[in-house]
Amino acid sequence: MSLVIFSSITWFLLGLFFVLPGKINRLDNALLFMTVILLNCNGSWIFIEEMKTIELAKPLPDYFAFLLFRTTVIPLLVVICHNLLLSALPAGWKTGWIVLAYGLLLLMEWLAVRYKIYTYIHWHLYYSMLYYLGLQILVFLFYKGFSHITAQED
Repeated sequence: MSLVIFSSITWFLLGLFFVLPGKINRLDNALLFMTVILLNCNGSWIFIEEMKTIELAKPLPDYFAFLLFRTTVIPLLVVICHNLLLSALPAGWKTGWIVLAYGLLLLMEWLAVRYKIYTYIHWHLYYSMLYYLGLQILVFLFYKGFSHITAQED
């Protein structure tokens, strides 16, 4: 059941990503996506393997759902939120969509714990939210630096 839910949400987000207009071109979006994957996988490794704060499930469908969540859903939502931050939407709309996106992330995190994809040991949903916001801030700073460097080259 968990694999069906997580793969359906992944396909929905992929479709949403390609349909939404964005200020950032596809190449820069791909770079941001890969950067978020790199940051997220390293962060996950630290919290799961090194600090032992989260215990993963052993069955293959649950583990695959975990991989979909960490390598596709989180990076896509962070890149979508970054595109929304840079869009020409009014501030209220931006805030609403970003809160909705992070609400979806927390809902999926809650579903992962509920369906025993992983188990919290010394972790909480609040820590996850802080982690996602930190990831968003890192991506925002990375993109600012990247766009500054590419603007100097032109």
